[in-house]
Amino acid sequence: MNNPDSKTFHRLIRKNRAQSDNSTTLIIKNTNGEDIVEQEKQTDIFAEFYETLATPATEKHFNSKYMEECEFRYNLINSIVYQSTINENDITQFTEEEIKKSHQGKAEDGYSLTAEHFRHAGNTILPDIANFFNNIMLTGTIPDILKTGIFTPVHKKKKDPTLTTNYRGITVTFVLGKKF
Repeated sequence: MNNPDSKTFHRLIRKNRAQSDNSTTLIIKNTNGEDIVEQEKQTDIFAEFYETLATPATEKHFNSKYMEECEFRYNLINSIVYQSTINENDITQFTEEEIKKSHQGKAEDGYSLTAEHFRHAGNTILPDIANFFNNIMLTGTIPDILKTGIFTPVHKKKKDPTLTTNYRGITVTFVLGKKF
């Protein structure tokens, strides 16, 4: 894959999901270097690896001052959002053109939805989408549906496939989340 593009990436994801019951067995090593063949145990190893990766750690290279600055900015933005008032002019108007701008041919999300579903629904679904986004703006709360996705580990080229550190994670999120 010399010139990777979005279409090729999503085709690869769909292909990998379709080949879940192939005859070749992938071996993954655990933290002790032992070979793990059972798929359920491999899933647990990947889950533990990515959970550890996502957890902030206090190591030598960890910059706590930068973390404090980020938290300060986050709290500042949060207070501005909660103190602001949203009037009728700020309410989102969602148009069919915005739906048509969605990228087609992408992987489906965790609810088996694709951009094509919303595109073919046309004007019938637009008020519901606008209400969804407006409720987010009015309440200042992001629903869990926009915070979750399907996580797929993808092997890094020319690296040992038995080590979890040689995989990167790709998350396919809720298709409407890209429009917010």
